[in-house]
Amino acid sequence: MSTSWYKFRYIDTKGNRKVERIKAKSIRLAKQYILSKNYQLIRIRRIYGFEKHLLKLKKFKWYKVVFQPKLTRNEVYWLTKELYGFLASGLPLLDALYALKGFSSAKRYQKTLNLIIQDIERGKRLSDALEEFPTSFPRYYIIAIKSGESVGHLAESLKSNAETINWVNINRTKIVQATIFPILSFIMMATSFVVSLRVLVPYFMKVLRQMRVDPPFITQKMFNLNQFLVKNGSLLLLSVNAFFILIAILASNKKTGYFLERIIVKLPIYGQLYIYFMSTYLAQILTLLINQRYSILNAFLLCKNLFNGPFFNREMEIIHEKIKKGFSIGQCFDESILFPKFMAQLIKDGEKTGTLDSKMAAISDLYKSRLENKVEWVFKMISPAYLVFTIAITVFFIYAFFWPVWNLYF
Repeated sequence: MSTSWYKFRYIDTKGNRKVERIKAKSIRLAKQYILSKNYQLIRIRRIYGFEKHLLKLKKFKWYKVVFQPKLTRNEVYWLTKELYGFLASGLPLLDALYALKGFSSAKRYQKTLNLIIQDIERGKRLSDALEEFPTSFPRYYIIAIKSGESVGHLAESLKSNAETINWVNINRTKIVQATIFPILSFIMMATSFVVSLRVLVPYFMKVLRQMRVDPPFITQKMFNLNQFLVKNGSLLLLSVNAFFILIAILASNKKTGYFLERIIVKLPIYGQLYIYFMSTYLAQILTLLINQRYSILNAFLLCKNLFNGPFFNREMEIIHEKIKKGFSIGQCFDESILFPKFMAQLIKDGEKTGTLDSKMAAISDLYKSRLENKVEWVFKMISPAYLVFTIAITVFFIYAFFWPVWNLYF
């Protein structure tokens, strides 16, 4: 008799609802297995052929991104913080995860936690279970968990992740609060400009022609722009969309994405923020790995995929290969075209004095503060830049529309 797969829902001995799949020769034998475990059976059915193909689809990353539940940043922070507290107090991992179910009644939270618990019960490591939710748990989070599991310091890794997530959440909130008003104002101004271009300018030009008055230079140019958009608007819109699609294609390819990212890091303000951000996270993860007595070679191998950017990935591959050949870490960073030279100097000092872990921590704190200072500077520049922009738009509208009316009146 051929065997088949069966899917059943049940309530375990602890009162938790679960779903499991087993392979058996008949549904009767499948039920006997369930009863032998003292489970309370809710429903059982045979798995069809097309469902097996769906199970294969669930292994792809795009499926996880689209269909897996996504936790909010605060939910990830509190889950991490409380899990660290339970493990630090000596509670086993599985019992700690069960205890966390009571922290939120949200469906996405309960579903995520149930799936993580099921994977742990099947023998998976916590890092492997969390990798099933790429939209909730970022790469640095998974790397820290993997390192903690490898050396038996999972609680320390969770503590580091909780601190990092809290720092990211605070700065993300600052960015949103500082930029939301200028962005909304810019959208309103852009909308006003489009309405003026499409409605007000043609009407105004018609009135001026009837009065046999020459329109101002800016008004005439706006009218010409409106006529150009009427004739070539579809082609222009298609060209803009094609440009963004081309950029997306170039970014998705490793070879072209490498050069595109190299251009990005050279940009005046964004490039600096980008480098500070990567340096901060890399130094923080390396500090954690070194403190956990993780081997340097394996630490860099683990950090190769810390970010998605092909430029970062290639630089980390080069550093990893050089360390394998016997180069010092400071020399590898000194020859890198991505990381700051001062970072390489601090690493060299740490290698000479045997304080690499403290130097990595100092690098993390240094570039974290530089990143925060740069962001604060950008925030301070938003208000005067927005004021100048508003004045320029006001003068533009006065000259284009109100000045001719003023001249006609007097």
